[in-house]
Amino acid sequence: MDRVIGGFVRGQTILLAGEPGVGKSTLLLHLANIFANDYRVCYLHGEESASQIKLRASRLGITRDFWLLAETRVEIVLEFLSKQKPDILLVDSVQMLELSRYTSPPGSVLQVRESTQTLVRACKEHGILLILVGHITKSGQIAGPKIIEHLVDTVLFFEQDKKGLYRIIRSLKNRFYATDEWGIFEMTSTGIHSLSATASLFRHEYDSLPTGVSFYPLLDGNRVIPVEVQAIAVPSSFSYPRRTAEGFDINRLYILLAVLERQLNYQFSKLDVYVNITSGIDITDTALDLAVIAALISTYTQIPLSPSWLVFGEVGLAGEIRLVRGGEKRIEEGFKLGFSEVFYPYGVKTNKTAGVKPLRHIQELALLIENAKKSLSHLSSS
Repeated sequence: MDRVIGGFVRGQTILLAGEPGVGKSTLLLHLANIFANDYRVCYLHGEESASQIKLRASRLGITRDFWLLAETRVEIVLEFLSKQKPDILLVDSVQMLELSRYTSPPGSVLQVRESTQTLVRACKEHGILLILVGHITKSGQIAGPKIIEHLVDTVLFFEQDKKGLYRIIRSLKNRFYATDEWGIFEMTSTGIHSLSATASLFRHEYDSLPTGVSFYPLLDGNRVIPVEVQAIAVPSSFSYPRRTAEGFDINRLYILLAVLERQLNYQFSKLDVYVNITSGIDITDTALDLAVIAALISTYTQIPLSPSWLVFGEVGLAGEIRLVRGGEKRIEEGFKLGFSEVFYPYGVKTNKTAGVKPLRHIQELALLIENAKKSLSHLSSS
């Protein structure tokens, strides 16, 4: 949470949004336990009874004391804040809040907007850190709280990866810190645990690398995470060959295939092509282009890449390899993660002299892969 938010500020209002069941309430209990070590904490609950929260807190190993306030009426909450003066208020959830002067039910647009505005104003006056939990709809929109995003200082989105292995928290808005960091967690029987060692989360450890596999350095704020890219091309039995992409923009795949056909004369027009970003994460970073190109060349030529290669760069329509953000950071962290060769766009500044190869065009990458095959053949014959 510190990595994503950059630290908490008195009077700050944070909206934590996510699908039902993703673990928002569990995360909130963990936060309450941590905060209660040094601050006066109130947990406002409207969806669960105190006995239910007590059972879950016991299972999670919650040991510190904090207030549990079973109340949905904002007027009563304001009286509590004025009397007890807590340092931190956790609200689960914002859809349960209501003001008695309005006749609309809790969760309505009017109640959510007005209740939140009243509570935010009071917390800022008293210097209380306020964390609100909000649910999202099936379409992925923040239900109700979408209308109050401008009222809060920070908006966090809590989600799970497609396989349900990890929980990921992202910052969509933050008035006090950057919004380019991720927090990665694992849900276990004892609650949510932070994962700091992310080097092997999104790649498989191979004895020998198969064809069609490359590794790409995902820049996550100040961290670099190696991500495995898989590609396979097989003869098509359809009139129109299939193209499938998981975790990668399908339209981007169409473009890269066209570039390969024009620049390298690779005949993908009669092949079904499948590209997969492992571990169920979605990547929109254009630096992924060159890693996808490398995996496609590998599966087309049936030449396995070296597991020590790390590849990144944006690819243009003429096959040129263009600069991307964080190039120097990706190179430095790539070597720290155990990769011995990094292929990147020409023009990136780096202090490394060994194991680095700047590239101007995808033809250079194809030549490197072909030379790697010749080296392997020479070693085998020797």
